[in-house]
Amino acid sequence: MRTWLKTFISRPNPIIGRKGSVCPFVEPGLNRFRSIRFHVYEGELHPAAVESVIRALVARFPTELPTTGMGREFRAILTLFPELPNDAGPWFIDPIQQALKPEITAQGLMIGQSIPAAASPACTTPTTARSKRRTRCW
Repeated sequence: MRTWLKTFISRPNPIIGRKGSVCPFVEPGLNRFRSIRFHVYEGELHPAAVESVIRALVARFPTELPTTGMGREFRAILTLFPELPNDAGPWFIDPIQQALKPEITAQGLMIGQSIPAAASPACTTPTTARSKRRTRCW
């Protein structure tokens, strides 16, 4: 996961249609502020169970360091789903992300996803598919 973040997400890619890295927050979050946390989901692969864990992580997020000052905007929690089948994005990840998005964005936070079969476009570059990743994650 770190390799993908360092070699793809934190680097420029001409496909996204703008200058700069795919996500400008990743490199400083990983290297300078060390503010990206990883959570490996090992629970039941049932939407209600996953939603409960994501809500708990969202509730924990304000306490993740740094909580104030420089680097605060680079915080992230990536939830990995190593046991989820590769084709599960459209029928498992996407509906949960769509159900939780209004609740999470209302708190001023963001919830995204990266899945192997990402068919829908990225929100910032509508002509480009979301970044695809072997391991399913939020």
